[in-house]
Amino acid sequence: MDIEWREPLKMIESQSAFFMDRPMKRLSGFTLLEVLVALAVAAMVIAISSNLLSSLINMRASASEQNMSLKYEVLLRVLRGDLENATMKASGKKNISFDLQNANQIKIELTKPIINPKSRMIEIANVYWTFTANEVSRKLDRDPNPLKLINANMEHSLEPITGDVYYLSTKIGTKLKKLVLDVRSK
Repeated sequence: MDIEWREPLKMIESQSAFFMDRPMKRLSGFTLLEVLVALAVAAMVIAISSNLLSSLINMRASASEQNMSLKYEVLLRVLRGDLENATMKASGKKNISFDLQNANQIKIELTKPIINPKSRMIEIANVYWTFTANEVSRKLDRDPNPLKLINANMEHSLEPITGDVYYLSTKIGTKLKKLVLDVRSK
């Protein structure tokens, strides 16, 4: 009987010696500290990238508004040139008419000399300017492609100062553009 209960003890001792002699294998996985450090780094990267993304979106919106403002400035220069080069009526006044009857739309019609590219001759052309809440356009009577500036956020007003002098103000987004339209004969 002595032998019977000692055999299992020897087996247990031999197995424990077997496991004690071998170096302990590390289980695959991450420690809590490693996970916390990774989360902290990820949170910092997300915070920095979200700030950069929001500033990029703001810069793009600002650049778009400035681009629209510059395009409008170019159209105002073309309008000034059209008004300066308008033909004269027999009465000595410039051949320019303003239509302010519609509160949502400003129309300016004038005649001016142009050079016909085909015949290389000077011709008189009608020029039609239209200012609406979402578009500014300039069309020549023979031109199939008018100049257009399209923006959904424009407000225009044209107020007479004196008989032949008008004040045009346009709000594009947050920018306000002002122009005095002097149509007096010089």
